[in-house]
Amino acid sequence: DLLRPLEDRLAELWWQGLPFLGGRQPAIADLLAFPAAALSHDLRLPHDLYPSLRRFIRAMRGQPGFVTMPGIPHYP
Repeated sequence: DLLRPLEDRLAELWWQGLPFLGGRQPAIADLLAFPAAALSHDLRLPHDLYPSLRRFIRAMRGQPGFVTMPGIPHYP
């Protein structure tokens, strides 16, 4: 399960009140993880099994000045 370690870490951080891998604000780790995580649905990895990943994608998309690229899912 390719996304399980990321999902588990994001869930752990979320319970601590931290929405990003870098803490309260996105850090380089978030910028590196985001494209792979967001585009993993192209590999037929269903995001509906990963609620923390979906929260992470929403949080990243919600950053001021965020510019999306084709294929990045939008989770309301």
